[in-house]
Amino acid sequence: FGYLYRNVGNNANTLMANYIFVYGSNLFLHYTGQMSVALAFPLEFKILMREYFNRWYSLAPYCLSVVLIEVPFQLLCDCGYLVPAYYMTGQPLELMRFGYFVLFHTAISLTAQGYGFMIGATLPVGIAVFIGPVMTVFLSIFGFTSRYSDIPTYFRSMYHLSYFRASFQGSFYSLYGFNRTTLTCDEFYCHYKNPTKFLKEMGFNNVNLEFDIKYILFCGVVFYILTIFSVWFKLNKR
Repeated sequence: FGYLYRNVGNNANTLMANYIFVYGSNLFLHYTGQMSVALAFPLEFKILMREYFNRWYSLAPYCLSVVLIEVPFQLLCDCGYLVPAYYMTGQPLELMRFGYFVLFHTAISLTAQGYGFMIGATLPVGIAVFIGPVMTVFLSIFGFTSRYSDIPTYFRSMYHLSYFRASFQGSFYSLYGFNRTTLTCDEFYCHYKNPTKFLKEMGFNNVNLEFDIKYILFCGVVFYILTIFSVWFKLNKR
């Protein structure tokens, strides 16, 4: 994505392209965090069952070892994508903006990993690989393709529940919020020379970054806990 969207971060004419870049980055990290474990965990569970019943170890050290291996590796892969992409797309070289941008993307990646573990532990592989992408696309449309005011009333609860929406809005606001100065304009008129105008039109002007990041991580913790309970139930059912 960094190569495809080169230098879109500081130009008013390419603000919409940057909007798509941020969405695509969230979607990319969500899919990679989710699908790898959703496919691998059911296969690993067969080995876990055999070794657990042989009393080689209990469930707690197994879960701890998985977290200690998977989480740092996921963070490393995320940074391997985010750092070059941030620079190549010409985003503002400000530590606070970069920090929030990376924080939201890594948070959704880890939450997606927890979601992948959960569906991998509770569903057959064939169903998990279908449900995972479908739910990702469903959650991702809130805040990206539709403003809150345009969403039907019966779907607005999903807008608030979507952790993808929280990550997308937070990462985009980190680039254009905080009273960012006017953008470069190469033409006679640029409608979004002042990025605040775009934030207001999309309903991003009152984003609460602290609440959103806590909500994303909360969802991730819930997914991991549900995974542990699901695995425990499968190992102990008679």
